[in-house]
Amino acid sequence: MKKIIYELFGRTGKETAARKAIDFFLMILILANVIAVSLETVQSLYTHYAHIFRIFEVFSVAIFSIEYVCRIYTSNSTHPSKHRITSVLLYIFSWTGLIDLISI
Repeated sequence: MKKIIYELFGRTGKETAARKAIDFFLMILILANVIAVSLETVQSLYTHYAHIFRIFEVFSVAIFSIEYVCRIYTSNSTHPSKHRITSVLLYIFSWTGLIDLISI
């Protein structure tokens, strides 16, 4: 199971169809979040569609949280020679790990 998750989210260098689909989905989700945040600043839209913005926000946070947990779970596959805690910390404090955490 860990190997499959690592192949989908880790830095394996393999470009499988599933990995490309996940990367594409995450990029679209990020773009949709930027658009949603921009649209929320229009008071008339926010007032009318606040519930939809809220549902989308919860959905996005859930997806980004799952991605973050998967990357932490497989972090020792990226650094197999490191201790488990060290590999987790290397991911958490890496550029991508910090960006992932901030996005959540």
